[in-house]
Amino acid sequence: MPDHLWTVPDAGTTRINIRKRPAMYVGDVQQPGLLHLISEVVSNSLDQVLQGFATFIDVELQPDGRSLTVRDDGAGLPFEMPGPEGYESLASSYLTSLHHSASVDGHAPHVHLHRLRGVGVVAANVLARNFVCQSWRSGQLWQQTFLAGDSQGPPRVIETGSGRGTEIRLEPDPDIFNDTRIDPTRLGEMLEEACFLYPGIRISLNKQLFHAPGGLADLARRLLETSTVNDRWGDRPAFSMQESFDDMMIHAAAVGYAENSTHCCSWVNYQKTPAGGTHQTAFTHALRTAGWKPQILLIHTIMRDARFAGPTRQMLDMPGLQHTIAERIQPLLSDYCRQKSLRAD
Repeated sequence: MPDHLWTVPDAGTTRINIRKRPAMYVGDVQQPGLLHLISEVVSNSLDQVLQGFATFIDVELQPDGRSLTVRDDGAGLPFEMPGPEGYESLASSYLTSLHHSASVDGHAPHVHLHRLRGVGVVAANVLARNFVCQSWRSGQLWQQTFLAGDSQGPPRVIETGSGRGTEIRLEPDPDIFNDTRIDPTRLGEMLEEACFLYPGIRISLNKQLFHAPGGLADLARRLLETSTVNDRWGDRPAFSMQESFDDMMIHAAAVGYAENSTHCCSWVNYQKTPAGGTHQTAFTHALRTAGWKPQILLIHTIMRDARFAGPTRQMLDMPGLQHTIAERIQPLLSDYCRQKSLRAD
């Protein structure tokens, strides 16, 4: 890939900037910041799932809650490939430098579980007291260790064989965070939501498995069951669709019938978005055309070049895409409504 498509700032400058102003990168130095830190490491593994390289993610939180390990069975990090000038390997540059343009391997989109714009695994490395990465590539298990983002030596091969995947062990730095104990309940909720957003993925937290084969349809049923509204169509199967086209994937679900207001949730590239975005508006239009007002409406789009309204990246702003999304959903939705006799009239 041409050099102009990606840039690598000086790792030392990156480390100083992140540690000097950590809240700019992870939101704060409280529990939400800790979860953001972890979400970036988990998101790194979700990228592998999205590309079809990995099938599971295992998160192990230590009993004291102050350190954890994230494992996957993906393709591994490119420790065997040379990095830009000043870096021991390409993987080393990934772990220590914020990239301001496309990744050198060209993969996209890069997903983030946290609402803040993701900063990759680099912030997790820099804001961790200890950070150890082990990764299999081409029959070799590589390892590189960092203290507060500072490399403790070049990557080295510690084993050969037929292994697969990446393991990252990190301990958030108590010099940065007010309390480094990670809340297991909030961590579990974050991991479970990821399973709803990507149906079929298996994520475990200390042997507790999160798995939602139906994806958003499973979440829609759960939300309906916990609703206080008496839904006369609540026993009918949820509408669910997942379709990929061009550089986009649409995953949508709806269930029940709303006498009054519909409960809506939407996501773009794993980030939750507020009401009113292009994709949610498209789904609502398709439902209106089909004559169905569901109690629960959920939609998630994954795209290579998502464009948002404003710098906070909280709402998808691609008006020209609205018709395309509605057009994809409409026939499937119409068939569902016809089969289930869901029309309000």
